[in-house]
Amino acid sequence: MLLHQRGSARARLESIDPDFALPLGSLEKQVARLLHSGAADPFELHLCLEMLRLVPELDQDDAIALLHLLLVLLDNERHGNTRLGLAPPAPLGHLRRGLSALLESPTQGSIDALLHKLPEALQRCSALFAEHVDNVQPRIQKGVEQDARNTCAPMLSTTAQEDGGNSNPSYAKRPMDNNLGRPFVIDGPWLYTHRLFRAEQKLANAFVELAAALLTPSKSPQDLDTAPPKLLCPTTFALDEQQVLAIRTALLAPLCIITGGPGSGKTTVVASLLANLLDRGSAAEHIALAAPTGKAARRLQESIAQQQAHFPNTLERAWARLPAPQTLHRLLGYSPHTQRFSFDAHTRLPFKTLIVDELSMVDLDLAASLLCAISPDAQVVLIGDAQQLPSVEAGSVLRDLIDAVERLRLPNTLVQLQQTHRLRPDAQQDLLRFTEVVRNIPNTCTPVELRERFTGPHGSLYQIHKNTEEISFEGLELFVADDEQTLQALSRHWVTRLLLAQNHFQTLQQQVFALHQGRLQDRDELTLRAALTALQQQRILCASKQRGSRFSTVASNERIEIELRKQLFLGEQAIAGSPWMIRANDYHHQLFNGDTGLLFYARADDAAQDTPSQPMLLFEQADTSLACFHLDAVRAKLSLAHAITIHKSQGNEFEHVMVLLSEEAHGSNRELLYTALTRARRGVLLVASEERLLQSLCQTVIRESGVVERIRSLSRGHLGNPIIP
Repeated sequence: MLLHQRGSARARLESIDPDFALPLGSLEKQVARLLHSGAADPFELHLCLEMLRLVPELDQDDAIALLHLLLVLLDNERHGNTRLGLAPPAPLGHLRRGLSALLESPTQGSIDALLHKLPEALQRCSALFAEHVDNVQPRIQKGVEQDARNTCAPMLSTTAQEDGGNSNPSYAKRPMDNNLGRPFVIDGPWLYTHRLFRAEQKLANAFVELAAALLTPSKSPQDLDTAPPKLLCPTTFALDEQQVLAIRTALLAPLCIITGGPGSGKTTVVASLLANLLDRGSAAEHIALAAPTGKAARRLQESIAQQQAHFPNTLERAWARLPAPQTLHRLLGYSPHTQRFSFDAHTRLPFKTLIVDELSMVDLDLAASLLCAISPDAQVVLIGDAQQLPSVEAGSVLRDLIDAVERLRLPNTLVQLQQTHRLRPDAQQDLLRFTEVVRNIPNTCTPVELRERFTGPHGSLYQIHKNTEEISFEGLELFVADDEQTLQALSRHWVTRLLLAQNHFQTLQQQVFALHQGRLQDRDELTLRAALTALQQQRILCASKQRGSRFSTVASNERIEIELRKQLFLGEQAIAGSPWMIRANDYHHQLFNGDTGLLFYARADDAAQDTPSQPMLLFEQADTSLACFHLDAVRAKLSLAHAITIHKSQGNEFEHVMVLLSEEAHGSNRELLYTALTRARRGVLLVASEERLLQSLCQTVIRESGVVERIRSLSRGHLGNPIIP
């Protein structure tokens, strides 16, 4: 199956081939309407049509019904859900909303009629597929080889039991080739894409295998309470009880999940765990540390390095041998050419201890690949903050695994860190207290009740300002900016008070650096490293990158650039000192999605003085060394990063953050705000009304997932008869 890039998909649709296998007429009209109205994404629309082409006998009514259903399913996945409710008792809200957005003149009656028709259409489509399976599978196989992640085909399995179902744990170990003809699966009242159905099964099966080790006498940490091990603790401060429990659990249990908010000491636990492993004779090369992104991996490395000074000097050599944290893709040996991992259920990771940070950022697909690749005798420690936004891609893995542990009542597995260890001035303490309140908001809370919760001993935990001059960028502040003029004034205050306060912008405008064979001199590296560090002190976070909105990343970056040009008296050239972010992995230059670089100007050291300088980008690599590239070499995968989305900010930490959450922002919720708030060490300026803030905090992200149900079902065979509510 040949899939087209987004640009060519639109061209393909606008001139449908004369030999298109489906009858034209009404289906063609529906496609044209959906395309030109913007109701459907061109790429997804093209994908659904490719699916329907494999069953040319499907009549027009069925084809139109299935076209709408498949578009809703793909939209459902884009919103992070792994499955779509198709019939009661599954909720039908997303299906109804999706159909309403796609239909030309939706009414309650037309939506009900389509819902009634869909099950029969799916059955007929499945029956037709059975007749074509010999011809379809080779085409799907070819498509999978060309694009293992994005290829789908339109056939539906009418029952999950035909593919092994929930009751067959060995299904996750079967080769995927046996099921290539089943890109969509009906599992009871739920509809899945085959990829996510398989991922749920793989994750559930792998998790149950790890959890089963908890009840194996040779591995069960039954002595956790009766004979706690003597721990090697930091010499300069004391660990709290929860941190001690987390370290002991991780040392003794084959599977440990540690959660906690900002300042709860998760990194201290990781460093203490590593110190105890090394002190007990664990070989450093048998320990692996990983995180979802390069930035998160570097932050973990920096935090561990800072913690090493708190442990005895006798561990100095062992610390030096410890492998640096790496991304999960690098850990699993991802190949961009084959789009496959080197390590999987057949070739397991060679480590005896695996520690994974920022698990909330990991999507279902990647989590399934990770857990399947873990050696059965390895110790696994999973760390994250369950209150943060779930992954960009489908799934809510950390929440699902915590829910499964709690429902199965697995012993000595889950440790929740609750005590805050960050000591800050009063304004910053208010920000920490506010964040802690957000972590514990009950789902039934109303805006009025929330306002009372945010009242501290000295009044409200946040300050509301009416003009920009009152804004200090310390603690938590609220400011309403309803029009472009006010947003421009706010940008001016941000640039003056923060960006230009450290002078690195001014310094870099006046200096052209010399490159010797593409490398910087040592003194220049120091200057640029300091500027790169200063760059990480502040960031604007937006709920959306959508063009056309005053509160998007695009509009925010434009305002900051305009203000910098005014205050620095610059022309239209790229501004030295500006941050630029990599938007997609660049394996050739070893730059990865989310990496942020600093722009500066340079020329070769042997070039004449009148040789024009060239714009360069400086990045810090995983080993903390600096690498620079010509701007044009990576421009295609870059975006200006004075302002980034809240999703992109995960894994980062800044001193000051401005969050644009205006009345125009869509999809604001508690997790989004919590993630934004916890990016800041010192201050958050929230551009929103108090009413909007409280309303957003009362909304929470609920993603549809079958992971917990599958784990509970599989556990009956692996874990004996656990207590399942």
